[in-house]
This record gives sequence, structure tokens and C-alpha cells, in this order.
Amino acid sequence: PAITGSFSADSTPPDLSTLTTSDTNGDGSIDRLVATFTEAVDESTLAAGNFSTDIGTVTTVVDDGTPSDAVIWVNLTDGALATDQTPQLTIAAGGIEDLAGNPNTLISGFASTDAAGPAILTAVASDETTVAVGIDNDDTVTLTFSEDTSTPAIISGNINAVLALSGAHTWLDGAGGITSAVWSSAGVLVITLSDTTSDPTVAVGDTIATDGATITDGSANGSSTAASPAISGTFSADSTPPSLSTLTTQDTNGD
Repeated sequence: PAITGSFSADSTPPDLSTLTTSDTNGDGSIDRLVATFTEAVDESTLAAGNFSTDIGTVTTVVDDGTPSDAVIWVNLTDGALATDQTPQLTIAAGGIEDLAGNPNTLISGFASTDAAGPAILTAVASDETTVAVGIDNDDTVTLTFSEDTSTPAIISGNINAVLALSGAHTWLDGAGGITSAVWSSAGVLVITLSDTTSDPTVAVGDTIATDGATITDGSANGSSTAASPAISGTFSADSTPPSLSTLTTQDTNGD
């Protein structure tokens, strides 16, 4: 009789176990899905064309750098999806095989979990109503984040640690204070500066790095620690030099 049985007892196809989002460069948009299977997979059998998402676009599908483990990376077009979005992944049959050579069956619309924290998208300085050269006590910097945050209290005692400025600059004036830091919405923080004894050294062109722990999102993911885009805007709205308007003659002594 013919030999029966199997030289490979594993006949179970790999299936997805978890799928999490990632913002690998901290720019405020997700660019990767981290896919973990129920068993180790053979990355050499990847068929990238079998992977698709309901939102965003798959660019590449690669091993996570540890051969023959259960994790692969599904890379997405950067700049398209905010950090709070959670794409669903579909893998057509035969997209990948386990170490025993079993290909996956259709995996349809597997939901991802949010694992990407908020990031600073823009930081804009404004001179507000008091027009003066340099910083005065109503000048603001408005930070816009990539998603709603936990809106923690930002005060003079923690602002330099939570929102560290480049160039060893400080948010604090010579008296060690700011006027206020108020969340105008869950994703927008307005910092009003102070100049009690001397100006703070924060400047247009500075970048900001969060501490990665104090500001979180609704899933408790810490904020990105990557440097933000440079602060734009101005602390001195009046940049126009004086110019003569009129010039008249006068005989002051009437002679």
C-alpha cells in the first residue's frame, strides 16, 4: 500500500493574531501596520500584491527584520492617514506561508488597533494685539496635533520638559513663567508667553520634541518624540520700516 500520513504534521494555515498601527517617523500620519500571525511565517513567500487595506495604500510588505518569526510589516503611503485612523487589512489566499509551507486562506477586513500617538503637525507664532519688537506678554505659539489628546495641564513648571525646544531654548521668561497654556480643543494647545523681566528664548525656526509620556491619545499612546516642524509665523507682526509721509517747508522766525 502507498505510504500514508505526513512528514509535516502542521497542516494549519497561518492566520492574523494582531494588527497595530505605527507612525515610524513621528510625522503625525501612520505609515505602517505591524501584522502578527498565529505562528511563524516564511517572509520569502510574501506576495505583496495579495495585501490591501480599506483606507490608505499599501506600498510594500516586508519582514520585520527578524527572519522566520510571526511578524511582518505592511508599509503604507505616508501622509495619507492621521494617527487615530485604523485601517482594515485584507490578505488574499496565498499571500504568505508558514514555515511548513501552508499558505494562508483569505483574511478579510482584519481590524487594526491604534498604537500611534499624537504628533505636532504645526507650531505657529503670533504677535496678537500688542505690537512690539520681540516677544511680549500676549504673544502666542499655537500647537496643532495630529489627533485629539488627553489635554494634560501644561504649566511653567513642566512646559520645558513636556515640550522641549531645540537649541536649548526656553518657553519661560526671566521670572520663570508663561502667561498660560490652554487647550482650545482636544487637539490644539495655545501657549501665551510672558516677558515679566526678560523675554523667553523660544524663536521662530525652533523645533519641539515632546517627552512622549505626558501628552497621550484616547488609547493611551504616548505622543511622538520626533522633532516637530519648525515654528512658523512671527512674534513681531510689524516688520515695516518707517517711511516719510509728507515734507513741508517752514519759516520759523518769519524773516
